[in-house]
Amino acid sequence: MPGKSAAKKASTRRADWDGAWKEALQQLLPDFLRLLFPAVHALIDGTEPPVFLEQELRQATRRARRRMRSVDKLVRVRLLGGGQATLLVHVEFQNEVDTDLVARLYLYNIRIYSLLG
Repeated sequence: MPGKSAAKKASTRRADWDGAWKEALQQLLPDFLRLLFPAVHALIDGTEPPVFLEQELRQATRRARRRMRSVDKLVRVRLLGGGQATLLVHVEFQNEVDTDLVARLYLYNIRIYSLLG
């Protein structure tokens, strides 16, 4: 059936784009933060590499309703003062308003805090 094949190819392409965005965020995190969150970037010790917490993120978002086309990274960074901070980077590509977004991010934060707190 041609319809199913085309839908599967479109779904695969979307997943590939998500993977590319995740890889880009991981490779370019300092530049991403400098561009979009300069105040946060200014607090981070750039001599220490960030630690990406993929397993912890999977645990935190496992039961959450997730939409395709979202890119999440949970990363621990060293601060200039010597402490550590954990950042949730959530990038979502939308073509309509998602009334669930605020509640979903709130749940992510609660779950991450309970795992890492």
